[in-house]
Amino acid sequence: MNDTVDGQSSSAQPDKIDCMEVRVRAVAITDEGRLVVIRHKQVGRAAYRVFPGGGVQSTDQDEVSALMRELDEEISGEATVQQPVYFTERISNSGELRREIFYVCRLHRFSLQGGSGPEWRHFDPDNRYIVEIIEMDEASL
Repeated sequence: MNDTVDGQSSSAQPDKIDCMEVRVRAVAITDEGRLVVIRHKQVGRAAYRVFPGGGVQSTDQDEVSALMRELDEEISGEATVQQPVYFTERISNSGELRREIFYVCRLHRFSLQGGSGPEWRHFDPDNRYIVEIIEMDEASL
């Protein structure tokens, strides 16, 4: 079942359709029940947080293998992918359909220093990525 809001649809499990771009994100939870996110800081813009993940590439076997690759690239992460919990679709500025699927993942390992992906290979003090842990207790939320 899909819900549509302002031309965007969302649901826990996407229908199988062809689309131009598929992205995957990990709602990455540690063994201690903490959430791992990436904060992006750019000079002149407000910092924001994202779930680890990125685009599915033609060399990826499927969305889950793409997510495992992205976890390794972004946070040196290894995880068990549990299930998709949310997805969204929208039309990009270029007119292409973009689908983003969010999976709950149990992290077995990760690094606060990041991973081996392009975000980490070329340090730019004006465009930084920071791996963060968010406590999930009531006081922290």
